[in-house]
Amino acid sequence: MTNRNSALVIREATLEDAQLYFEWANDPVVRQMAFHTEPIPWENHIKWFSAKVASANTQLLLCYCHDQPIGQVRFDILEGGEAEIDISIAKDFRAKGYGKKMLITALEYENREYGVKVFVSEVKEENISSQRMFLSSGFNFLKKEYGVCYYQKNL
Repeated sequence: MTNRNSALVIREATLEDAQLYFEWANDPVVRQMAFHTEPIPWENHIKWFSAKVASANTQLLLCYCHDQPIGQVRFDILEGGEAEIDISIAKDFRAKGYGKKMLITALEYENREYGVKVFVSEVKEENISSQRMFLSSGFNFLKKEYGVCYYQKNL
């Protein structure tokens, strides 16, 4: 199922998307902003990706603009029912406003399709662009601890 928002289309990822996610995950900027910064070997990635695609507690959403894949939003459902967000944008589409559009469209999808009402995210203190994206998308800053900023949004 897809959702359209000003030329933005999202769909749930499948195993056929593993290579694209692998390339994005190993992008140097993505690794730098991740909590685990070392490159990800293919064997580890495909095992992780296969498990996530099969999990009822994870939704991997692939985002397109004009038929071009531009990024991904992942929701991991936590014990309390809230969804933890992971988001990344392909390098050619960064700093162009796509992150906020992707995030808002994905939140709407997750709420409509899965009934999730509470969303949380953890962002490294030095990841200023992600902090701005979450704040401009209506997330509340909760706290900063040990170099990590915590955000939450209730729908």
